[in-house]
Amino acid sequence: MKSIYMVFAIFCTPLLYAQDDVKMHISTKVNDQNMQQIMDFEGINLTQFNFENKNLQNAFYALNIKEFKDGNLIETYRLFDGSESPIFQLDSSIASFNIITKISDGEFSIGLRTSRFASKKLTFPLYEDTSRYALKDFTLNSNTLHVSLTKPIHLLAIITPKMNPDGSGSYCEVAQSGVTPELLGKEFDIPHYFLVEMQFYTNKGANSKPQ
Repeated sequence: MKSIYMVFAIFCTPLLYAQDDVKMHISTKVNDQNMQQIMDFEGINLTQFNFENKNLQNAFYALNIKEFKDGNLIETYRLFDGSESPIFQLDSSIASFNIITKISDGEFSIGLRTSRFASKKLTFPLYEDTSRYALKDFTLNSNTLHVSLTKPIHLLAIITPKMNPDGSGSYCEVAQSGVTPELLGKEFDIPHYFLVEMQFYTNKGANSKPQ
């Protein structure tokens, strides 16, 4: 009997992993060069996200903005909550949306857009010089990552750079360090930054309702 349980565990573990695994693709490409120049001038970024997993059918998602100061989480803001209306429920195994951000004139603004609906726009004051903030994702050498269906997903960070002894700064070293995003401030002495975090919610299991 014990050997039967062992065989069951061996074959079920990869299956459960596959059900939980979500393919995430990120793109920042804007095909219109003139539009890209205008966006650069205005401090606007558009990041496209695409998620694929058969268990996304009938699921919904929520996005939070987490603000950190002096290495500590000071506030969490809800950008979008898909549980507010049935219209937000996913009708296929694919979820797609754009996140639009603007960093300009001492403020950071963010909103979500899809082909069917849009979130509210949130705006936050910046405590450092505006030119020091940059939008970064957590990809390394690929625009496609595999993330969890049941755990929070870190999408973007709005950060100031890690300062090097020679006076230069590095953004990529921070975002692509592999350090847990909630610990970036303490690890790299970043006084103020934001995280964009999302989570899927299904009608199954513990992740059925946003917190």
